[in-house]
Amino acid sequence: MGSILSALYAERYDDLSALVLSGTPVIKFSHIFQFLAGLIARTRGQLTRSPLLEKLTGSAANLSLDEAESARTWLTRDAQKIREFCQDPLCGFDYSAGGYYTMLRGYHDINSKTWGKNIPDIPILVTGGAEDTASGSGNGPAHYAAELTQTGHTQVDLQIFPDCRHEILNELNHEEIYTYLCDWFKESTKGRQTVGKLRM
Repeated sequence: MGSILSALYAERYDDLSALVLSGTPVIKFSHIFQFLAGLIARTRGQLTRSPLLEKLTGSAANLSLDEAESARTWLTRDAQKIREFCQDPLCGFDYSAGGYYTMLRGYHDINSKTWGKNIPDIPILVTGGAEDTASGSGNGPAHYAAELTQTGHTQVDLQIFPDCRHEILNELNHEEIYTYLCDWFKESTKGRQTVGKLRM
């Protein structure tokens, strides 16, 4: 969802010097899912947590630790990071119906024909893992990079990291990825006046 929020921010506010979108998602049957989430939110309340939505999204909130760790292998190849995620009380909870609905509204917004046209021609890196099932194994980042190029952006880079899953910053080769990102920022913003803070 971080990439959805970043993409929406870049569309609405003209104060970025550069932009990185990581693990941009591919959500199957997203319109049906949004309709269900909206219906549940309207009839039962925005903060309702629905067993139906949890089932559709592969909830791991009520599983044993071993089961939860197995269910979250899509995040990273680093088993220790998955264990830390599953043991953290602030991670892994199920979203409310209103939360799902809002997330999917954002997803559909960045998949509209007008999204890319509203983003300034700043350096943009679209990245992700080749084994990230949440982003269609690299198809999501490739799609958004192509969309930005088609809307006239001249500084778009696409970098798919082999063997990596969804959270590339928590991957086994995270030092390589941090180095790549730092080098990209330095090169992309060289000689440019930064506006505020770089948001990633």
